[in-house]
Amino acid sequence: MSKISFEDIGSVVATFLADSGVKGGQVVKLTGNGQVGPCSAGDAFCGVALEPRAGLAAVQVKGFVTVKTADTLTVGWAELAGSDIFFTSARAFFMK
Repeated sequence: MSKISFEDIGSVVATFLADSGVKGGQVVKLTGNGQVGPCSAGDAFCGVALEPRAGLAAVQVKGFVTVKTADTLTVGWAELAGSDIFFTSARAFFMK
């Protein structure tokens, strides 16, 4: 267990209507006015859905967030390339 936590630093969360298929921890894109849906490779994302329910999703749009990756990443800046579900192109700083 780590004694250091970066959770919630600079965190900004907004509520959106959620398209079907949006899951917690998934990177999402805007699909309409105040509405989000799952990202596909190459889509411009707006944030990470936290735990969607009842047709709504709290989406973290700023701050530190944990997402799944297909590869092992090292500490420092990295370019992220999209998979169909979890991340699209972005620049991010990784910490272990």
